[in-house]
Amino acid sequence: MTRAEIRLLAAEGYLRTGSVAQAAVLIDSSRVSKGGLPALAGVITDASQVVPGGTACVPRVPDPAQNYQKTKCGNIWEALKWEYRLETAYTGYGNWYFAGRGWGDLPEGTTVHRPIPYQELQVRLEPFYAFGGTNQLGGAGKGHYGLFVGGAY
Repeated sequence: MTRAEIRLLAAEGYLRTGSVAQAAVLIDSSRVSKGGLPALAGVITDASQVVPGGTACVPRVPDPAQNYQKTKCGNIWEALKWEYRLETAYTGYGNWYFAGRGWGDLPEGTTVHRPIPYQELQVRLEPFYAFGGTNQLGGAGKGHYGLFVGGAY
């Protein structure tokens, strides 16, 4: 786990408890210094406000109001996710999957549970099963980005 990941997990905790100003400072430490993007601290006071930058804002996210065909500026949550994904790229196994699962961002139908090995089920005389799939037990519901296993809506 990197220092940047710990900082961004703390920012997520602040956002979840409503401390937007404290979260913005932590997100800005990589957003401004490494990315050269506009600061969130002092600008964003509410979690639903869009990030600064106008038509050049980062991050841009698919717009459900436009059937996911166009994008719009994200809010501080989307900025946190953007920075987290950039800071944790190639640093460990499963970071994006587990973060996406916690945020509800997995493509629809993605498996959210890990199956028990069949040998264990066999020993316990339990039936074999599978998880995942659209509208199936253990499959992720509709995410925020209009994605499903195999494409986009």
